[in-house]
This record gives sequence, structure tokens and C-alpha cells, in this order.
Amino acid sequence: MKALTRYGKEFGGYRLIDVPEPVCGDEDIVIEVKAAAICGADMKHFRVENGSDEFNSIRGHEFAGKSSKLVAK
Repeated sequence: MKALTRYGKEFGGYRLIDVPEPVCGDEDIVIEVKAAAICGADMKHFRVENGSDEFNSIRGHEFAGKSSKLVAK
């Protein structure tokens, strides 16, 4: 699957990369994301490339979707 990822710490650029599908554990929920956004803090780093190859994080924490597996406690 594709993920928008940030590279570098202060002003790392963004890259759209392939990442493995998540594995759902016994107490996890997998959500099929229908819509996602990045927040304003992410935008100040967008299109800024510092040449860093250091993976920092996957963006798009603001999302809405549909649960495909729910484990009741």
C-alpha cells in the first residue's frame, strides 16, 4: 500500500512510498481508510527537500474509514 512519509527531522521532504499491509493482531483493529488528511504542521515541511534518507514517520493521522475487524473485550 502507499503511504506519505516524512524523511529527516527539521525540514525533511516527503515521499510517497510502498509499505507493507498492516497485520491485525488479536487486540487490534484494521480500518479501511476512505479519506485522510495531513495537518497544517505537516504542510510547512511539504516540498522541502534536505536530501535526508532518514525515515521519520508516516503522515495522514487525520482519517475516516470503515472497520474490517473488531475484537470485543
